[in-house]
Amino acid sequence: MIIMGVDPELKVTGYGVISFQNNTLKSLHYGGIRTDPDLPTPQRLKRIYDALSRVIREYRPDVLVVEELFFNRNVNTAFAVGMARGVTMLAAEMEGVPVDSYT
Repeated sequence: MIIMGVDPELKVTGYGVISFQNNTLKSLHYGGIRTDPDLPTPQRLKRIYDALSRVIREYRPDVLVVEELFFNRNVNTAFAVGMARGVTMLAAEMEGVPVDSYT
């Protein structure tokens, strides 16, 4: 089984791809998608979407696991994370990969 985990954020979206076979975990790929804070938000979201789509197409995970939105005091941060989470889920859906969430 191949699992892709994503920690969505507008500034840097982190991701990792692992395989789990015969009770053994193996790291296949990991990285961070940085976006330029001077760009408009839609362009930043497109960069996240495009980069995640490429990784999904390359590794064909059986499932993509994304962090649940944690709402704290900073509403602006929660909105930004929510947008990054949305394009993450869209990238998975467009590539036919099921999404699961964790807290």
